[in-house]
Amino acid sequence: MDWFFKNGAGILIGVVGMLGTIFFVRAVDVRNAKSGRVRLDAMNGGTVMGGLTHLAALGCIGLALFLIITGYPTFEAPGQALPFALCMLAFGGGGIGLWMLSSHRWEWDERGIRWIGVLRSREFLWGDVTAAGHIWVGERFSYLKHRSGHRIWWSENALYPTLIDQAVRAARPDIAEAVQKTRS
Repeated sequence: MDWFFKNGAGILIGVVGMLGTIFFVRAVDVRNAKSGRVRLDAMNGGTVMGGLTHLAALGCIGLALFLIITGYPTFEAPGQALPFALCMLAFGGGGIGLWMLSSHRWEWDERGIRWIGVLRSREFLWGDVTAAGHIWVGERFSYLKHRSGHRIWWSENALYPTLIDQAVRAARPDIAEAVQKTRS
């Protein structure tokens, strides 16, 4: 019982933090669904990145800001400022990159599929798609390949990634098997 009283505050903070994380991710996903960015239709639909990507971006940016504002480490020995600066740069830059990634969205209709990013976008007509497939780079990424060689990518971090698979299967059943057979 002494252990519980000694560690109870830490356990409570951990549980509240986990519940807060779950509620935040769910709130972002519900907001995306209510705003019309997520349309659950294989022939005329769309999806966005999941709320977990937003959370990771906010966490990285928040940690970088915390390190900048508090100046947490004390620089008592020579050479301690460089690792601290690199840590702030890595978390800040990573957070900005994740925030940009979290704004990606995919839309499709009977004509084709569109991927909209922050700095660029791609649109393929279904007839111009020559191949579909997947690769593993730390996680599973699926893609559609245009006859020009460009690709539209999506991963498991997309909200409802199977919607994109269903759209490919509905529009191009001849190439959809390459995407579908490996999704578990």
